[in-house]
Amino acid sequence: MDVPVRAPLVPIGYMAKAVVERPPWLKAPDVLDVCSVSNCISPPPESWTQPSTAGRLNAWGLFDDPDAAWSLVSFSAPHTYDLFGYELFPARYVGGKPEGLRATPSGALPPRAGFEPLGFDVVSRSLGDSFDCSPLSCNGWADEVGANEHCLVSDLEGALGLAAVAESSGCEPGDYYVVRVWRRRREP
Repeated sequence: MDVPVRAPLVPIGYMAKAVVERPPWLKAPDVLDVCSVSNCISPPPESWTQPSTAGRLNAWGLFDDPDAAWSLVSFSAPHTYDLFGYELFPARYVGGKPEGLRATPSGALPPRAGFEPLGFDVVSRSLGDSFDCSPLSCNGWADEVGANEHCLVSDLEGALGLAAVAESSGCEPGDYYVVRVWRRRREP
């Protein structure tokens, strides 16, 4: 099934995450912080792994509702986390080529007022209901291919091309997905 580049993005959920400044080993000069869909560098709160949380996550390992995602954040440390919303390009990359996703992947609400788009992440998925690794941040590809200040690809076309290359090169195991990353604006 061919997937047009202008296919509408599908909301897949929300997660609170600690945004980490660019690690010293990542040399990409434009990157200031890592806002990847992957949990490898910028993790969600520790309570994300609790059994009581697992039953509240959707098929993408995210929360359908932003308030549910924010509920994981301890009231003693809200300044440590940002709230992210995610939209999926409706394809997965297998063998370097996109395969269309036939079903709506989630009942998530779309990002609403107060969220701003940061860019697109390319992320693998092989181990279950959540995403695994982003070649930009986890594998340091931002050094080679470039990335914006949030270690993301600025445009959809660039992200789609990177997904095909990352999957066909075997960068990380699993199928690859392109996800638009939104972040709720912080209060000044």
